[in-house]
Amino acid sequence: MANFGDFLLVKMEIKDKDGATLEEGREEGDVYIYGLNSILPVVDREVALMKEGEVRDIKAMPEEAYGPKNPDLIKTLPASNFKEKPSQGELIEMNSGGRTFKGIVKKVEGGRVTVDFNHPYAGKELLFHIEVKKIAREEKPKIELILHQFDAGKDVDVDWDGKKLVVKSEDAYKNIAPTMSYLFPEYKLELKAKKKEESQDKD
Repeated sequence: MANFGDFLLVKMEIKDKDGATLEEGREEGDVYIYGLNSILPVVDREVALMKEGEVRDIKAMPEEAYGPKNPDLIKTLPASNFKEKPSQGELIEMNSGGRTFKGIVKKVEGGRVTVDFNHPYAGKELLFHIEVKKIAREEKPKIELILHQFDAGKDVDVDWDGKKLVVKSEDAYKNIAPTMSYLFPEYKLELKAKKKEESQDKD
């Protein structure tokens, strides 16, 4: 069972009520921090009860998932509002009042563009296929899971006694530094050039 602050490595697949796959997570899983991240409340409650290695199918009705489809969020806009002519089925982003809205183009006709700004899964009954691959409660396995999430394990040396992470790849450093600084502020991140022989040994 998961407790607040536990790090979970979760593989998740989302299907609609007919069994069609809507979203397929990474085979190796993604890191989910219980109490900090949220999938959906109905899913979170079930995940909290799962053990390491357990698999569950969790059903979520529209009102438990992304809500019913709201017709007021389907807008017809002048084509002149777009820099380039959109095409049907295209995912677009529009800014208004300092906020960014994502929508799917439903129709382009006669200089008018109809866009659905509902969540893509709004109005859908969903099935979440969840596998908890690992639960980390101690500091070392938690950090290892974060490095796994960024595929940065081979580019990072960890000095546990000195509370130091030596990151040997500039790209890895840029990717993981904000996350590590937020989750583990007591750790010092140090960027160090990777030696050629180290790179060859670990490839």
